[in-house]
Amino acid sequence: MCYTDIMKKLILILITTLITLCGCGQQEAAKYEELPPMAEIEITCDEAPGEEYIDAKVIASLVEDDGEKSILGSQAEIKLRGNSSKEAVKKAYNVKFEEELSFLGMDPGKKWCLVSDPFDKSLLRPALGFAYAKAIGIEGTPEACLAKVYLNEEYMGVYTVTEPVECGAGRVEIDPENGDFLLERNYDRVEEDKAYIESYEGFRFEINEPEEPNEEALRQCGLLLQEAEEAIVSGEHGKYSKKIDVDSFVDFYIFNELIKDIDFGEYSTRYYFKDGIMYAGPPWDLDLTMGNVSVEKDEDKYEIYF
Repeated sequence: MCYTDIMKKLILILITTLITLCGCGQQEAAKYEELPPMAEIEITCDEAPGEEYIDAKVIASLVEDDGEKSILGSQAEIKLRGNSSKEAVKKAYNVKFEEELSFLGMDPGKKWCLVSDPFDKSLLRPALGFAYAKAIGIEGTPEACLAKVYLNEEYMGVYTVTEPVECGAGRVEIDPENGDFLLERNYDRVEEDKAYIESYEGFRFEINEPEEPNEEALRQCGLLLQEAEEAIVSGEHGKYSKKIDVDSFVDFYIFNELIKDIDFGEYSTRYYFKDGIMYAGPPWDLDLTMGNVSVEKDEDKYEIYF
């Protein structure tokens, strides 16, 4: 992709953003005078969710476009999720159903995230960011919706209910059993049950998929990463266009620049290898974006967005 093509894409994205934020005139605005009813999720379990999955009953209700109310009830498992969010009063959860199902009208899947957004007082940034990423065509972007969550009859607040970033139909469509990989940029965090790999240039990644890579998988992943990195460092389009999907890298970079994601490039930044080609994305962890920064935290990545 040449510089002119990149500028054309950037202009198109900016126009899309303006249309999304400003609407398309009075007729379009009239269609959205009333926000759709928020979904509700009731979770019942014998104890407070912790680090390990426990049994739970999940009942979710959603008012459909035709005004009818759909209700889903299913056995599931639930546990705490997140890193820094675990320290917040408003906890976040992972929910895993016994079988794939369409949760709140989204594509079928077994695993779902109930993101608490304790550091985003608007409670809108992740859902808005995902919608924006999907609108500009970033593959694998999670679907998301907002829901009121109740845990053992206690109101927990409004959550972003979303697909996790994982491989599967309608999610990141790769096949780890045939040499594909899902990577997450992880600057320095360490978890005992996770596998990590570092590139020659010093970029450290957590291997999300496959979940338990063997030695051969680690070797293959390292080789693919080295080839992609060497091609990028060469600066020659003829080389790096054979090892990375240039369009996905351009889209993902522009997306993160426009939403001002302070974690971009350090944490929660995904890449994946499909058929030996490296792709950038999809986005994740979007609460600290769009100007939502901390004046208390002494870190350069916060201060650049003051």
